[in-house]
Amino acid sequence: MMQADGYRRQSGIEGVIVLDVGSEHLGMRGLTRDQWGQILLGDVIVEIDGQTVRNEDDFAGVLDQHSAGDTVKVKTIRDSQVQDYDIQLLACHSP
Repeated sequence: MMQADGYRRQSGIEGVIVLDVGSEHLGMRGLTRDQWGQILLGDVIVEIDGQTVRNEDDFAGVLDQHSAGDTVKVKTIRDSQVQDYDIQLLACHSP
């Protein structure tokens, strides 16, 4: 599958595309393909705690201001509709 950042730039999307990592547990919908192999865009993160997220650099910058265990307010766009989530951040474990 095409890298999400490359797809985002090619499609002119502002925000961070939600992939599939655990997103179903939060109610978010990730990037998928239909039966013909066409990409189906799910949620795109556009704001975290009131700060605009236009790309992966913005996303990382906002998350750097928080720690594991913090709960953040995340705003996404899906199918032209705004979705709001309260998400508790987890620690990232390296293998």
